[in-house]
Amino acid sequence: MKLILIAAEHEEMHRIIGSKVKELGHCALFSSSAELGLEFLKLNPEVSLLITENNLADTSGKPLINSIREDAALTKLPVIIVAQALKYSDISELLEAGATYFLSKPIKLADLERYIKSLFPS
Repeated sequence: MKLILIAAEHEEMHRIIGSKVKELGHCALFSSSAELGLEFLKLNPEVSLLITENNLADTSGKPLINSIREDAALTKLPVIIVAQALKYSDISELLEAGATYFLSKPIKLADLERYIKSLFPS
């Protein structure tokens, strides 16, 4: 069982993603902001994955990924970015910054499941 942090402003995102995470046998933890999520990650190195919305009230995906990749303890943490329609160049920029995967909204749960299983094969 892996600990997976879900950073999203809306309860619906917590519910949808959290249900899939739990269905796959992992533990879902929740944060409503990037700042709280980043602080939680720094205090809890046992977190194995961050799934975050690209646009949170206090920051967007690229600055959040940069903060994660600058922290020596978090450089290898997988990050899945969830976002509304973005241009190919924006997605490419997020992946170059260090995002592991990108999911577009509405989320296809089969894609989320495939990504989580690829990160944590049983």
